Amino acid sequence: MVRHTDGTVATLRALRRRWWGAALLSTTALAAGYAWLRAGWDAGLASRWALLTAAALAFVLATVWRNLPHNRLPGQALLSGLGPANWVTILRAILLALLAGFILLPRPMGALAWVPAILYTVAIAADLLDGALARLTRRVTVLGATLDMAFDGLGLLVAVTLAVRYGQLPWLYLLVGLARHLFVAGLWWLARQGRPTYDLTPSTFRRIAAGLQMAFISVILWPLFGPPATFVAGACFGIPFLVGFARDWLVVSGAVDPASAGYRRAIGWYARLARWLPPALRLSGAALAAGVLGPRLWGPLPASYLALGPTGTVLAMGAGALALFAAALLALGAVSRLAALGLLAATCLDLAVGGYRPYHAGLLIAAIGLLYLGGGAYALWRADDALFARRAGR
Repeated sequence: MVRHTDGTVATLRALRRRWWGAALLSTTALAAGYAWLRAGWDAGLASRWALLTAAALAFVLATVWRNLPHNRLPGQALLSGLGPANWVTILRAILLALLAGFILLPRPMGALAWVPAILYTVAIAADLLDGALARLTRRVTVLGATLDMAFDGLGLLVAVTLAVRYGQLPWLYLLVGLARHLFVAGLWWLARQGRPTYDLTPSTFRRIAAGLQMAFISVILWPLFGPPATFVAGACFGIPFLVGFARDWLVVSGAVDPASAGYRRAIGWYARLARWLPPALRLSGAALAAGVLGPRLWGPLPASYLALGPTGTVLAMGAGALALFAAALLALGAVSRLAALGLLAATCLDLAVGGYRPYHAGLLIAAIGLLYLGGGAYALWRADDALFARRAGR
């Protein structure tokens, strides 16, 4: 049992008073959301949304309350104020709770269809901001790190569940949303069994995969895309993510020894894959962008673009230029990940306006593979690798 000094007890009381501010903010958001949905959608659906959102907000507030004693810098005294970074994290969690309210509702139509995507996108932006604020204000607290991990897991599970409910992704993709929760449950089970656990090996791939997964789920909630394109992209984003979690579980549970010869051989195979697969992805992506996507958008415009009038012409020219520029960078191996982002943006725009074509699958596979692996062998300029290796967090 942890004993608190008088000063610590007073500080904890101050923190709990600030917690009531978070509770008031949550209640206000719940009431405003209910009133807005009741006025613009349906009273019954608004009530269902409010009930589920209230349950999610209760989980958020309970998580914050339970972890208030960790509001300290590592090895230092308890801090009386939450600090701007932790407040941003709490606001992010409130947005995720508002998003959770949509899980049991039919997919909104019209302008309301954008609400889930906006909520999750803003929450992701806040996830980037809270880590930066923590470092800027020199308040990288244990509380912040704990809340960050807990709400990352909550957000991914809620957003993936929504994407599956909306038919954007197959049911198997729920494994991605559940991955962290299953991992934590597995650690608890090992502790209950009295079995040891082991430290994870350092991994740049782990950070990249987590960031890409959240960005992908944000986009997949936009009411612009649908199967089969979303299923293809889901396989490309989801399989590496799950393989990484499986590897981590084998290490942390002791099933695999990172110092063993077998593990080192597996790492060697992955290193060879990460070196020699990207050149093939670069060349195939560049060929499809320059030979198919670019000419499609710079030649006689498809009817889907013409139907948009001048806007369609501007969109086609912009996406075509982006595709051709990305193709040139990929052929050279220059900033391959950023080039892959550009190629992915051009592909998504063509999908949204013109619908799915078989060549889109090749473009998605090439672009997403390069986002994970980088430029590989014979890449001329890797300035973007350091950018992708860093993911804001605490």
